[in-house]
Amino acid sequence: MRRVSFKQVNKQLEYLVVRAISGLLNSQGGLLFIGVDDNSNILGIENDYKTLGKKNKDGFLLQLNNLVNNHMGKEFHQYFITKTEKIDNKEICIILISTSDTPVYLNYDNKEEFCVRGFASTESLGVRETHEYILSHWKK
Repeated sequence: MRRVSFKQVNKQLEYLVVRAISGLLNSQGGLLFIGVDDNSNILGIENDYKTLGKKNKDGFLLQLNNLVNNHMGKEFHQYFITKTEKIDNKEICIILISTSDTPVYLNYDNKEEFCVRGFASTESLGVRETHEYILSHWKK
């Protein structure tokens, strides 16, 4: 969750984080690293602390908790484990995500979407694709 400045939360990156979480929940699960860029460079999450009311790791995890609650639902916390680690003297956040037993819909900016994880990205599915995916993925 990188920020635009030390004073303003970057809503686009928050969206990308919850979108990735929902996509992994709807797929095979996996690991999400926050504070690491696409080239595996360790950026850390310390700058993110400066944008929060509680300017430390607890504030960061609380913000992450609130993002899940507000955009997916509290019931999905059971499917992931969140921890922070220090690498190269920088703190990163690692989320271990399991596959959800039920479909997860992402509600963000008054828009509902259904996301899945592709090979290297999170993808939104259309209505027909979502219906077919749910029928094949959650056979009951």
